[in-house]
Amino acid sequence: MPNKPRDYDEELRRVMDSLAESVLESPDEDSADKSGHDQGNDAEEVRKILLDGLNRIRRERLRSAEERYKTRLAEIGAKRFALPATREGRRTLLEKALSREREVREAVLTLQHRDFSALTDSDVETLLVQLFELGVLDIPSGSNEDEA
Repeated sequence: MPNKPRDYDEELRRVMDSLAESVLESPDEDSADKSGHDQGNDAEEVRKILLDGLNRIRRERLRSAEERYKTRLAEIGAKRFALPATREGRRTLLEKALSREREVREAVLTLQHRDFSALTDSDVETLLVQLFELGVLDIPSGSNEDEA
């Protein structure tokens, strides 16, 4: 059984929460040093700085993931697939692809459409492109035949 990866963000949050709790629970005379400086405020400031940094890193990761997602969508959108020209040809190609890959058929058709005939033409085209992208289906480039 594989080990669960460590969640460093969660560990940092727990450490910071514990630190803040210990400072807040300490008696007032312990939290003020000889100069009258309140260490409780310092702990809150440190906690805020660390959480701000953590949130900034999360936003950067999210932005990076969004950029990769948009790039990948553009790549997929730019590809031109030589799908069969007719509606029946596309449905035949999809049926052949799904009949070869029973697990894929169960995943695709059970989750979305139990009745294959209920698929719209757009659904059929989308599924064919997705199956190609997943490596389940090989759509020959430049071919407009009705056969797979």
